[in-house]
Amino acid sequence: MFGTSGFAGNPGTNGTELAGTGGALGRLGGLTFFKDFGNTADLDADFAKGLRTATFTASRGAANPATYIDADGVIQLTTTSNQGRFTKGYYDSSGFSSAKGLLIEGASTNIFVSGQIDANNAWNGVALEYSGTSRWNVQENGAGATTRTVSVDTANNIGARSASVEITNAGAAATDVKFRATNTVILSDSVPYTISFYVKADAAKTIPLVIFEAEDDFTSFLNTTFDTVANTWVRIEKTFTPTTNGASDPAAMEIRLGNLGLFTILFESLQIEQLAFASSFIPTTTAALTRNKETLKYYIAGNRTANEESFSIRASMEFTDSGVESNTRYWTDTDTKSRDATREFNNFSFRPNSSDSVDSNVFQFKDMVGEENVLHVLSGSIQHSNPYVVVYYDGVTIGGEEGVDDYTDPAWGTFFYIGSNNAANSHLYGVVGSIAFFNRSLNPDVHKTINTLLIGA
Repeated sequence: MFGTSGFAGNPGTNGTELAGTGGALGRLGGLTFFKDFGNTADLDADFAKGLRTATFTASRGAANPATYIDADGVIQLTTTSNQGRFTKGYYDSSGFSSAKGLLIEGASTNIFVSGQIDANNAWNGVALEYSGTSRWNVQENGAGATTRTVSVDTANNIGARSASVEITNAGAAATDVKFRATNTVILSDSVPYTISFYVKADAAKTIPLVIFEAEDDFTSFLNTTFDTVANTWVRIEKTFTPTTNGASDPAAMEIRLGNLGLFTILFESLQIEQLAFASSFIPTTTAALTRNKETLKYYIAGNRTANEESFSIRASMEFTDSGVESNTRYWTDTDTKSRDATREFNNFSFRPNSSDSVDSNVFQFKDMVGEENVLHVLSGSIQHSNPYVVVYYDGVTIGGEEGVDDYTDPAWGTFFYIGSNNAANSHLYGVVGSIAFFNRSLNPDVHKTINTLLIGA
């Protein structure tokens, strides 16, 4: 139906020949650009008044791998450059949820060695091998060792990648049996790190997790617990900030099982990264590896309107676990004018132009912690001839202001960006579900309608 130079045939000025969500958006009037990332493996726009062509950049290879989650909830590996990662869902502390779209993230490095995916990729084993070549081992100590049974079951699990732990001494302490990372990582002081991993157990357990300085005073960097869900894979994410002597510190990790009784536990895809939240998994084997940044852009000409426009973006992101988020994360940007939707910890804010001093309290909402990964709709209408901006979240107005845009130059450059800024140094770290632009300001009722259409996409 469409060519790379825009729409073909005679779809009308509003793109009403589009099917499904795109067709419904087109009938609202003024649609100039639409892309649904959840129902295609193609990055080019579903509808565009200008060029449909997408430019996606991501340098990958064996030393720069990336992963995504398929429709069956299995982690899949990609080492192919300049190829979008279309994900089908995500894991959190409760299990797997469907959320289709395109992953767009900045660079991150997994500094934990041997955090690889299970070799058969069937999720009936784990990658943290408890064997002679593993960076992890099972340790026993404390009173009652002679009456306690700890067995690593290799009969039904590939490569001894799960452990059945039986505690026969009722007085055993949590530290008496533990998985301990013998591969010590080096952590810098006073910067946030996030540890994440997938875990599955045959019973609901609350399990201690400790990360501590491994050489001198054994200062605890993280002393917490995580919960398993019976017979369900979950992803655990914990953020911490090492603070000891102002230098880099070797660290050790322990998962303490000594007082939990008989159960089977599986681990997969452990990651430690210098971020205040967990990004998608980066598999490692013998060395730390980096997933490189991703950039997605489209042509502005014909697809965006300088003097007056409206936009709607359905997207999600990883929230910070530590309560500290110093970096904004871009939902959209252009080459020269930062009309960006940005997010800071515990609130969203919209800035129509980075050179403007806009009170962020006008454009924010609170209490979003706990809704990470869920796809929400951020939308807005902007007018420059009589400057004003109004912003909506999930169809509800969250702020508006007049006179905020002090420039009249419509020269935005050549491209607009989705999921990052124009310098590609600030990223969404999340999933983009769909995006639409209109060449007119839309009223609140229309924004509510768009929200309903995109949520159902």
